[in-house]
Amino acid sequence: MKPLHNRIVVKRQEAETKTDFGLILTKTDPVDQCLVIAIGDDVKEVKVGDIAIVGRSTGQSVKHEDQNLIVITEDDVLAIIEE
Repeated sequence: MKPLHNRIVVKRQEAETKTDFGLILTKTDPVDQCLVIAIGDDVKEVKVGDIAIVGRSTGQSVKHEDQNLIVITEDDVLAIIEE
């Protein structure tokens, strides 16, 4: 799947209770950790393989090759988890 323009395809990940830099995430948080699967040509700050923090109700859900994925825009990314 190749997203167009500034769109990003992500797959939701199980949130850890605490990130390496101390951010505590719980299942009741309004954000999710997502693995970036593919990016459009106009995406500047996000790359494939990044773990992005996005709002839980953000994006459009799609099913592709038996995977539940979400298409978002680069503006929907709140943060990237750096290791």
